[in-house]
Amino acid sequence: MLIPGTVIVSSVLWLLTLTGSGTPPWAILAGHVVLSIGLGMLFTPLFTTALGSVQPHLYPHGSAIVGTVQQVAGAAGTALLSPS
Repeated sequence: MLIPGTVIVSSVLWLLTLTGSGTPPWAILAGHVVLSIGLGMLFTPLFTTALGSVQPHLYPHGSAIVGTVQQVAGAAGTALLSPS
């Protein structure tokens, strides 16, 4: 599922670069929904693969690290890409 998810995310992000002031709201919403589906297809197997190599007694720690990295990366990306 990694390859189809990557293709969907890349395609939708490229299509969203073509939006302008005349783009109907439903088109942006449809793009967002398809992007969310693609991200789900991308990150779910990625996290499963990453946590699959963790020893069973370390599952809680691996899950906590994945969640923490997700939150920190999201906050850092928002801070870096938000206009001042």
